[in-house]
Amino acid sequence: MKNILYIFGLSLLLTAVSCEVDLEVPFPEHEAKLTLNTFLEPENFLQLYVSRSYGVLDENVTDSAIQVRDAQVSVFRNGEFLDVMVFQDTVISDTILEAFQVTTPQGVDTTIVSEIIIDWPGAAYFTKNPQRNPLPGETYSFVVTHPTLGQAEAETTIPAAIDIQGVSLTIVSISIRYIEGSEFSWNALNIMFNDPPDQENFYKFSSFIQYEQQRINSPEVDTAGQFDQLAIDLQQDADGFLSRDLSPLSDVAFNGGAPATVTTWFRIVSQTFDFNGNPVPPNIVSVDIEMFSMDKGYAIFSEKKFLQERSYTTGIESAFFPAEPVILNSNVEGGYGLVGSFNRTKYTFIP
Repeated sequence: MKNILYIFGLSLLLTAVSCEVDLEVPFPEHEAKLTLNTFLEPENFLQLYVSRSYGVLDENVTDSAIQVRDAQVSVFRNGEFLDVMVFQDTVISDTILEAFQVTTPQGVDTTIVSEIIIDWPGAAYFTKNPQRNPLPGETYSFVVTHPTLGQAEAETTIPAAIDIQGVSLTIVSISIRYIEGSEFSWNALNIMFNDPPDQENFYKFSSFIQYEQQRINSPEVDTAGQFDQLAIDLQQDADGFLSRDLSPLSDVAFNGGAPATVTTWFRIVSQTFDFNGNPVPPNIVSVDIEMFSMDKGYAIFSEKKFLQERSYTTGIESAFFPAEPVILNSNVEGGYGLVGSFNRTKYTFIP
């Protein structure tokens, strides 16, 4: 019997060994190209970040190796030559996502993802002569050439500032469950504005909400405030779980509306509860709205950034259910990167 088991085990071992096959998967050789990145707005001067691309299997890729310091960069305004841009060492402020665990007043453990700003060296080109800031409606084109990396071009048109006609607040107080089981109170904020006709426009909204929270068994109130992005849509499934849309809003549905009305949503996390454990709704004092109008390049970036935040996973979840990579589309001809622009309008609403 032992001999039979020995022969059977040896057969399994030989079978397993014979199944091992070394495969060489050919990867196409990466062709290095120029990479252009910038987001222009009327409040800032002209700048363009120039780097080079690397393949996923390239080794010893450092920040200094990515930077391109010897490119020739020309900028045009409305089709006319404006200036030759010059290189300067600079610092790029970027954001990374960091997740941490918190416990809600209801005793529910949940994960909050926050943005951390980091700085790293960059290769930026600026106009050689002092120039005025970009103006809405102007188109800026960049032509970059390099002895070994070829030529890349991109352009963007500065969008107009948003003409807000009015804001109204609807106290809906929809209580919607999150995946973690916590509940928040949502309210509708209706924003009316003029949408420029005959062109596709993209919008995004954020807010700072100041409110008063009544103390229990006390005439005193606590004043607090919170920043939050205004959701353009709320979707609730049959189980009551929420998904909110923070991606840029296209004006396809109301192109040329005068004024167009967009319903956005914000939440307030109540810190006070009654004796039955129900949250006490706060009194909203004011809402500071920041509304972004953006071209398609910046809208693509904002949409992909939202997708990355929504698919972010941590801990053991990231090991078994890793997030799919977010592919960022390029609008640079002859290279990679993203060139876009945006404008912003601030509006204070007092209910």
